[in-house]
Amino acid sequence: MKRFSAMLVAVGVVAVLIWMVHESRERRPSPGASPPETPALQQSAGGAFTCNFDNDVVGTLPAKFHSARTGQGSESTWVVMADATAPSKPNVVAQISRDATDDRFPLLIADEGSFENLDLSVKFKAVSGVPAEGRK
Repeated sequence: MKRFSAMLVAVGVVAVLIWMVHESRERRPSPGASPPETPALQQSAGGAFTCNFDNDVVGTLPAKFHSARTGQGSESTWVVMADATAPSKPNVVAQISRDATDDRFPLLIADEGSFENLDLSVKFKAVSGVPAEGRK
């Protein structure tokens, strides 16, 4: 009976150690993640913020934006491109990286402000890629 109790205590201790290691890893940022952002200024209530890329230079990162990535894989690459089908002609912004890492999320972040109770409308078009279930 003493052996059984000792084994039960040992299993409990190992379970607690595993839980502690798991919790400490959960709190650490992913080694491939972008560093934390410095928050932008809070925008005033009732204001409108409209963004298009029509005055940005084709082939460059749009003004007043920066790129980042969460997860693994290579950094994201965003550029302004001319597109005759753009909702407001002539330009769009495109994420042109071809990294197919499963746990990779490219971000394009506006530097203009921080918002509460945001009503957001975005138009986008997928022009290439492979569905997640088709990746190997």
